[in-house]
Amino acid sequence: MEAVGLVVVDELQMITDRERGPALELLLTKLRIAASKPRIIGLSAVLGRAQTLADWLGAKLLVDTRRPVELRKGVLCVACSATASTTPDRRAVRSSPPSRATGGRTSS
Repeated sequence: MEAVGLVVVDELQMITDRERGPALELLLTKLRIAASKPRIIGLSAVLGRAQTLADWLGAKLLVDTRRPVELRKGVLCVACSATASTTPDRRAVRSSPPSRATGGRTSS
C-alpha cells in the first residue's frame, strides 16, 4: 500500500449500494488512514449528497455541468411501436421505428 500514490474510483455512487457499498467504504477508510496518504479521485455523474461524502473524505468537491455530447433520457420499449425521450430543454420527442411490414422503409 505504501507504493500507491493515486486511487481513481469510478462510479463512486456505488458506495450507497447494499452489496458493494460496504467494501468500497472499507477500502476508502483504509486509504484515508494509510501512512502514505494517497490521493483519491472519485468520479460519478449521479452522486447524491456529494458534499457530505467529500467532507468525510477530507476532499474538495468539484462539480462540472458541461456536457460534450447532448444528454437524452428516454425509454425504449422493444415490444412497443415507438420510443419517447426528452431533450435537455425538456421537449418531448417521439419517434416510431421503421415498420417490419415495409422492410424497414418509411413511407413518404
